[in-house]
Amino acid sequence: SDRYVVARIMEYVNAHLSKNFLLSDLASESYMSVSKFKYVFKAVTGQTFSEYLIQKRMEYACELLIHSNLYAAEIANLVGYKNEGSFSTQFKKYMGMLPREYR
Repeated sequence: SDRYVVARIMEYVNAHLSKNFLLSDLASESYMSVSKFKYVFKAVTGQTFSEYLIQKRMEYACELLIHSNLYAAEIANLVGYKNEGSFSTQFKKYMGMLPREYR
């Protein structure tokens, strides 16, 4: 049942990457404490929730950079970053290059 709960949360997150997620909300939605949610999520996925969220946001950003003509600021917003600067910093840390270099 833990796998089902985590799979449901993952589906929700993947469909709403632009949202800000609070672990307390996700844990409550899963009928778990925050610490149990963190433990179960990592046990099921092998990643912390924040690692998973960054991975999914970066994968979607890469897709948008390659297959759209959206500005980096628009992509940043679509993948849940408040501004282009924080998005570019995270993108470089994750991908090893800036979004414009990736494109």
